[in-house]
Parts: sequence; structure tokens; C-alpha cells
Amino acid sequence: MRDMYKIAAEINADVYHAHEPDSFQVAVKLKKNLNKKIIYDSHEYYPEAFAEHFKGLYDVAKKFIYIYEKNLAKKADYIVTVNDILVDKFKKWNKNVELITNYPVLEGNLKRLLAKSLYSSMLEGSLRIGVF
Repeated sequence: MRDMYKIAAEINADVYHAHEPDSFQVAVKLKKNLNKKIIYDSHEYYPEAFAEHFKGLYDVAKKFIYIYEKNLAKKADYIVTVNDILVDKFKKWNKNVELITNYPVLEGNLKRLLAKSLYSSMLEGSLRIGVF
């Protein structure tokens, strides 16, 4: 993290765009120390995803990570996320939240065709094997 901060500070960008809590923590430090603008781009349910790695402590880890992400999100100049659930979550802590989907929004004939198809499916997020 120290190396990431050092490199980012040397770049001296006007805006830093972070995609996960680790790099967002660095962005928050850049904002505090160098008066930079920061964007948090959240496209995962991080508390749940990270908590999976703490067998036996899932609920405690999830709560801790949730609070950690909440405290960081309050410091963002802007938050971008991918679905309405995450928009609603982040709007509790920050008024500057925007939905930008990372999946196609189906309309018209294509939507009706896929709705009738026996084998249509969609995945939002990631697949994990053997993590549990």
C-alpha cells in the first residue's frame, strides 16, 4: 500500500479512480494529504466477498468490512456502481452515487426472445470454486 501511495502521489493526478477497498484506502489518503478528488468504483459486494476468506468468522468479518467500506465511502467525491442494490447502499452514506451497469440492459424484441428461451442466463459478479 505504501508503494501504491508513493507512485500515485508522484503521478500527481487531479482525480484518482479506485476499484476496490484497498486502492480506495490509498485514494482517501491522497485526498487527505494532497487535496485530490477521488472516485470509488464499486462493482462487487465486498463485505460478503472478503468475509468468505474468514471461515468461522464470516459474520464478524462481514460486519467489520462493511463498516470499513462505509467509512471510506463517506470520503469519496463520487461513487460509481453497477446495480440498484449497491446504489441504495452507498446513497445512505454519500449523495454522489451513479449507476453505470456492467451488463446489457435488454429491451424490446431481444428481451422477449431471451425471456422465452429455455437456456438464457446472466451472471453479475464472479464465480468462485473451492473458496468456501
